[in-house]
Amino acid sequence: MSVTSAMTVLHVTNGESAAGLLRESGIGGDVLAWNDVLHEGPVPAGLSADALRLVRAEYLASEGWTTVEAALGELEARDRALEESRSRLEVCLWFEHDLYDQLQLLQILDRYAAGPRPERLSAVVIGEHPEVDRFIGLGQLEPHDLAPLWAARQAVTDDQLQLGVRAWRAFRQGPEDWRALDRGEHGSLDPLRFLGAAISRLVAELPSGPEGLGRTERLAIEELRAGADRLGSLFRAVQEREEAPFLGDSVFFSRMRRLASGSPALIVIEGEPVAGARVRLTSAGVRLLEM
Repeated sequence: MSVTSAMTVLHVTNGESAAGLLRESGIGGDVLAWNDVLHEGPVPAGLSADALRLVRAEYLASEGWTTVEAALGELEARDRALEESRSRLEVCLWFEHDLYDQLQLLQILDRYAAGPRPERLSAVVIGEHPEVDRFIGLGQLEPHDLAPLWAARQAVTDDQLQLGVRAWRAFRQGPEDWRALDRGEHGSLDPLRFLGAAISRLVAELPSGPEGLGRTERLAIEELRAGADRLGSLFRAVQEREEAPFLGDSVFFSRMRRLASGSPALIVIEGEPVAGARVRLTSAGVRLLEM
């Protein structure tokens, strides 16, 4: 397979797992992992790039996943690499169909729409693969599976860039704009094949019903009633009920920790919130299921 020289191409993807596959694939080029869980924590509108990085770094550190200094350094290096990529021969965006990836894709499209673009801006955005019965993400593939995807990559269109700008701004405005985006009030989401389903899933995470829970929390409580008794098995059970799983286990465990510390607490976690920790419903959690 003929590819352009390594220093002219940048591959941007969702995290270190997919980044490692790209490095092993033989395609060539540099690889950048975007590494931010944008559906968690604040992503406020009206901030400079520097201010937004600080907000994100402080949030990621507040969850115990990193330190402010480490997160800020990684985000600064990531953003600098994206800015420098504007002079590349090509940048290829490798993303999946789930909410986690689609929000990252919006942020990146918004960045490229705002300034000079590489000579070629292309994308591989998939929600299925012939080698995988239930496709969850690029991490399920082998390095040799990526070459055909690279060969079939598509140029990013002006319509996709413009939608990236509209949808990213709406996302940053907050929940009412998420609902408006889902209803089509910010224009059609069709130019980005998987965005509509991802935004609908984002809206489903908003607190609703008498219990004020989002979909993930409601699924977790249902699976606890069904017999899950460890955080790890609970996470897997909830993932199985998602059409396009988007939560990592660390984010899920943080969500469960909040259910255990609420007033009233809906679950009890015995010990630290790790995969092997025992978990059960409280009486308040049982009553919630009977409402």
